[in-house]
Amino acid sequence: MRTFFWFLGLLAAAFAAMALFAYPAWLLLHPHFDFPFHRIAARVGMLALLIGFVSVARRLGLADRASLGYGIARTVFLRELLRALAEIKAAGYATSSRTRRLVDEISLSVPVLLHDRALASLTVRFAASAVPLKNGIERFLPKLRQCAARISTGSFASDAVNAWAVP
Repeated sequence: MRTFFWFLGLLAAAFAAMALFAYPAWLLLHPHFDFPFHRIAARVGMLALLIGFVSVARRLGLADRASLGYGIARTVFLRELLRALAEIKAAGYATSSRTRRLVDEISLSVPVLLHDRALASLTVRFAASAVPLKNGIERFLPKLRQCAARISTGSFASDAVNAWAVP
């Protein structure tokens, strides 16, 4: 919660800096450059946020990647990433779960392939309380794969054109 208040304080300070310094900066720069006022005000706010973030980061002891939450070694990260991608490729689909408001939401995705390369993905989202993951895979995965295959072969586009054709 403390970090949230620091963040709100940074935003308030940036808005205050914009209110105090934007017009004098515009008066100083406008005779030499033809920048609109809102652009100069935005840059003043960005500069204030940068200065504030650096000072708050120093005050809180956030001096390196590990303290910011990016402490995993690159080799470990790449190994975990490649392992996860291999599992997804072997299964032929990916799942993701997150909480939105009060409901746990599950996403189920399949790739749309074109010449053995991923072109896009088709995703269906559903509430975990309504459809558990196992039932969602059984229920939605075959239809998603069928639709992805139709898109890959191009038959989906011709079906859509035929559906709109005038008899």
